[in-house]
Amino acid sequence: TDNAASKFPVIEMDYENNGTVNRVSWQKNSPTVGLSELKVSSDFNVYPNPAKDVVTFATNVANNSEIAIMDITGKTIKTITFNTTKQTIDVSVFDSGIYFYTIRDRASGKILHNNKFVVTK
Repeated sequence: TDNAASKFPVIEMDYENNGTVNRVSWQKNSPTVGLSELKVSSDFNVYPNPAKDVVTFATNVANNSEIAIMDITGKTIKTITFNTTKQTIDVSVFDSGIYFYTIRDRASGKILHNNKFVVTK
């Protein structure tokens, strides 16, 4: 940023193949230096964690929600509708690694819970 109060400058440079600089510009917004964590609801439980073959999502309240499971790159690899107090998902076809999940209310779109689980082979 071009703000003197910033601790470090962030610039973008556009080069030619011969190394000539065509354009230099300052970052227009302050860089992200931290993120607020979404409050994790205690109404949801995921087990076993780590998992090998299946993982179960459990809640105290049945609701019309959707579970989205993402790999470490953020790519959604599975989406499941969740209408009961318990939903078991086959993860035996998943590679070993860390997976993130988001449980969202289907009516309002509000995020009810998000966290991660581990698959080990």
